[in-house]
Amino acid sequence: MSNQATGRLALALVTFGVLFTGSGLDPVPAGSAAGHEEVTLDLGSGVQLELIRIPPGEFMMGETDWSRALIGLFARHDLRARQVTITKAFQLGKYEVTVGQFRRFVENSGYRTDAETGRRSWRELGKGCYTMGGGSWGPKSEASWQNPGFPQGSDHPVTCISWFDAMEFCRWLSGKSGRTVRLPTEGELEYGQRALTVTRYYWGKRPADYVRDPRLPSGYWANVADDAMADDSDADLFLTGTEMRSLIPEGRDDGYEGTAPVGRFYPNPRGLFDAIGNVWEYTLDWAGEDPDRTDPRGSEAEGFRSMRGGSWLNSPDAYRPSFRPEIEPGGRTSTRGMRVLVEE
Repeated sequence: MSNQATGRLALALVTFGVLFTGSGLDPVPAGSAAGHEEVTLDLGSGVQLELIRIPPGEFMMGETDWSRALIGLFARHDLRARQVTITKAFQLGKYEVTVGQFRRFVENSGYRTDAETGRRSWRELGKGCYTMGGGSWGPKSEASWQNPGFPQGSDHPVTCISWFDAMEFCRWLSGKSGRTVRLPTEGELEYGQRALTVTRYYWGKRPADYVRDPRLPSGYWANVADDAMADDSDADLFLTGTEMRSLIPEGRDDGYEGTAPVGRFYPNPRGLFDAIGNVWEYTLDWAGEDPDRTDPRGSEAEGFRSMRGGSWLNSPDAYRPSFRPEIEPGGRTSTRGMRVLVEE
């Protein structure tokens, strides 16, 4: 982005009450934490993890629009919307777990991930991770959380980790903090991501509804697939057949070819950043259907787990909060990461 374009973008974001911090372009909404109760966990060596308290309540879980013409891609276990009750308050990561936080875990525990050890082979991989390289999506044996295929800093979300790696991080942080730290269930994560909205996305019904002013970039709300990625979008879901996909809004460009530093996009009404996009977030649940209306849990489905929220590579179909892809827990891609939950 040119200095002139950056200046215009800065002016637009300041007009909309956005503060700039650090060096370069770093939009953080002014007063974004207002009204949200925050908790901080100390990971040691100056590394902290911030959480937002989410009160119990009811919300519409699942998809309110049920038309392939409107949505396109459905996952096998997508459910129609129904009123769901979350009975207990919890604390959910304000941001996705970062490279710096994961590095602190590795340094303190000596843990090595599945991508680094190859202890769990997956698809064509012993060691390694699926990522973008040479303009295409595929397995890269040298890829890991330390080298996901694109540049990352400590403030980027950690990726190229398996579901098992995420569980080990939670186990370590539970011991470190004396709290019960775990992955959120699907119900808890969608409750946090939706923030009580009933539209397809928390910013509106259409993927481009976040473009509220022509001076704002089309990627104002989330780090998801830009239109230049159309040929490769959703490759991380390993789709087969003739699934329909919603079109990426023309001209969409959020400025990042891979992950973005956490907190660079506007938060949802709960105060959660990257509630949609950046990296998929693992859940505690199996991927099978569970129509329960109180503290729902996905039922066991042939050994598959569920993840939510979409990533930097996904089209509008896949980053709906209600989209329920099923994944092998030993798999790892440069689009998968995590957000932690702390029980009260």
